Amino acid sequence: MNRPRPAVALAAGLLLAAVTACSGIPTDGAVGSEPKPAPTQNAGDIAIEANAPAQGAKPNAIIDGFFVAMAQYEPGYATARLFLSEQAAAAWRPGNSVRIYADLAGLTMSAEGTIARLPTTQLVGQLDVGGVYTAADAGTSETLEFGLAPNAAGEWRIDRLPADLGVVVSRARFNTAYQRVETYYFDDTDQVLIPDTRYLPRGNWLRQPIEALLAGPSQRVAAIVRTDVIAAVSLDPDRDPVLSGGSGAEPLTAEIYLAEPTAELSVADATHLAIQCAATLRQQVANLAGVRLVVGNTTLRLDGAAPDGTLPVTAVDAVDPNVATAAAAAALIVASDGALMSLGGTCRAADLGEARDIRALAVGPACLATAVVVAVPAAAVGDEGEDEGEGEAGEPTGEEPEATPEEAAPEVTPATAEPELELLEARGGNVTRLLSEPGLIRPQYDRSGRLWAMAAGAAGTRVWLVDGGEVTPVAAPALAGEQVVAFRLAPDGRRLAAVVETVGADGQVQQSLQVATIVRAAAGTLELTGWRTVPVVVDDVAMASFQDVAWAGPTSLAVIAAATGADANALYRVRLDGLDTVEELGRPGSVNLIELATSPGGVNLLVRDANNRVDRWLDTHDWRLQGTGFTALGYAVG
Repeated sequence: MNRPRPAVALAAGLLLAAVTACSGIPTDGAVGSEPKPAPTQNAGDIAIEANAPAQGAKPNAIIDGFFVAMAQYEPGYATARLFLSEQAAAAWRPGNSVRIYADLAGLTMSAEGTIARLPTTQLVGQLDVGGVYTAADAGTSETLEFGLAPNAAGEWRIDRLPADLGVVVSRARFNTAYQRVETYYFDDTDQVLIPDTRYLPRGNWLRQPIEALLAGPSQRVAAIVRTDVIAAVSLDPDRDPVLSGGSGAEPLTAEIYLAEPTAELSVADATHLAIQCAATLRQQVANLAGVRLVVGNTTLRLDGAAPDGTLPVTAVDAVDPNVATAAAAAALIVASDGALMSLGGTCRAADLGEARDIRALAVGPACLATAVVVAVPAAAVGDEGEDEGEGEAGEPTGEEPEATPEEAAPEVTPATAEPELELLEARGGNVTRLLSEPGLIRPQYDRSGRLWAMAAGAAGTRVWLVDGGEVTPVAAPALAGEQVVAFRLAPDGRRLAAVVETVGADGQVQQSLQVATIVRAAAGTLELTGWRTVPVVVDDVAMASFQDVAWAGPTSLAVIAAATGADANALYRVRLDGLDTVEELGRPGSVNLIELATSPGGVNLLVRDANNRVDRWLDTHDWRLQGTGFTALGYAVG
């Protein structure tokens, strides 16, 4: 296995190593979801030095110098253009795209030095004008050919470029010259921010992330976010955003100059735009204190702004679902000996009234409700509930018809048969049966307290939403014929990650890690759509077996996975776009892992193994035992 990069602080919150010490968990204060890159406006960290062509440079040095200069962003790419003839410099459009290749080695030159060729270069993927990454199809390769000629001074220059050439960069140089930044958009209900990943040049730039934001959302989230305000504004072409109000570690204000909007902005719209800008820029500027929007000579009015029009950056926290309190990060409920118990914080475990065979659980916001999937004893299957209320499977059916002789004998259930499963909800001292379905898997609450449930069967996976006790089917046409093994809602409640199992044409079972968006369709109905596979590749080996998934950050997942033929699985962290290297977080022992649990924002990360031992991940291959004998676990939704 590869050695992981320095681990991020997924375990930044505190969770005690033993149940008896729970009183030490903090219950207030903010906890960040994951560390944010924090280069200041005056501290670029580009590790590439681009220089103008040396006098008398040979053709191969001109090509090499051009590649190096392209990898170092500067407005207009003035240094890179010095390697081109006047005609080629005028025709080159570096803003069109950034193409990322596995390697740019193997350059060959014609005998006279007039043609430079990079044959069968593997294309990894490319960035569009807004910095959105799209992976290339597996096995895609290209041949790059450049023409060279001496200029009037006798110096070699590139005078012919490959068609539609933007910026060309190797994977290694891309990793040092570009940084990942989340742009943030309000969802179509104006309730929560949705992250959308961009890759932008490293360095002392404020204009680039705001331009990427205003370029609009990628197709990955376009169906669930609001775009009308973004579409109406653009940056002033003559004035770059600036930082003011302090130096060094002192608080800074970002002043963003906009062109005249194409549509009138209300105060609410302008405030939303300022929040989006603040959420995007605070990853770039560690000590960002506020944002001010200016059109011409007028500072726009913003709700909650200071008299000078500055909106505090803290306004982002109310709509950023990845900011969790320490209380939420400690609100852990586990199942043990057929009952629920609290393992931290002030979250009280629900009383199910009697011992149950608990297979999975979910905890709602503020622990006001808990849902459990339980196995029903064979003798109880078909019995009417008493204290539990009547769900779909427990509706009265009137008088029972008299049994025929063939029906009089009790049915014998094979010992290997799957038990009947029920979904129960404990709320306010009452236990209600919501569903009775074979194939029920672990449910999950969203931020508004609605419960999502799934059941996988031979015909595919069915999805329900439980709101106010009403159980409503959710359209998920892509899951016909596919079985969802595990799923998790993103903290924003508008995206979903799932382990999906499909039987191929050859009869072999195939598993994949997928993400989808939750779209609001006509008449307020919901649909799971936009499914796409998240690649999980470690040391050039694709993971083929998945056990569980959880959100580890705004655009990253923690996943229990294994390669084909592996003896045991392990825990990994993977970015949704598949561009960053997959991190191996390891496992606490030699026993296979069964279940994941993360607190809001991915602060704490727990795993349960096949022996029902639970460990908390601390750092690379470093774990702390939390307890044993736990059959299910879950954190309260933030």
